[in-house]
Order: sequence, then C-alpha cells, then structure tokens
Amino acid sequence: MVPNPVNSGDLDIKIIGAVPFMHLLQEGTPTFQLQVTPALPEEYLRAGTTTPGIKTEEQILSEVVPPEYHEFADVFSKGSAKELPPHCSYDHKINLKE
Repeated sequence: MVPNPVNSGDLDIKIIGAVPFMHLLQEGTPTFQLQVTPALPEEYLRAGTTTPGIKTEEQILSEVVPPEYHEFADVFSKGSAKELPPHCSYDHKINLKE
C-alpha cells in the first residue's frame, strides 16, 4: 500500500524539472504537480476592481498604456491589431520562394 503523504504530516515540497519528475513517477513515488500561469492583463485589472461589470477595452488601455502614449491608443486596440495598413506607393515587394 502506498502511504498517503497528505495525511502523513511530512510533506516534502520541491521544485524539480521534467526528468526528475518522470523518474519519481516511474519509481511509484506519490507526486503532485502545480502549474502557475500569469493572468492576462484584462483579468488582472478586473480582479483589482470593486465595481461590478467588465471594463471596456478603452478603460483597460488607459490603465495599462503609459499616459504619454494615450494619443496612440488606437494602435494598441484589438481591432487595429487585426488589420494591415493600407497599401502605399512606397511599399516594398517581397518575393516568396515556392
């Protein structure tokens, strides 16, 4: 029977890489994994608010983008990021190889 480390009172917590983790699994050692990922800026801003509802993209950008760049806020918007600028006479051609 494998001992239950949660009830034993002696937890051995370590940060290890993938290879040592695989060795422990192969040995049959009870192992647990915790994955921590950073929150998206939108989620971070919503978590810090006390007002109900979701912030608009403009409100989020005004808090994330430094004040000296607010006049360029349209560059940071999701809508602008999805479209290419219009073609101009000084565009350069890129020849692709097939």
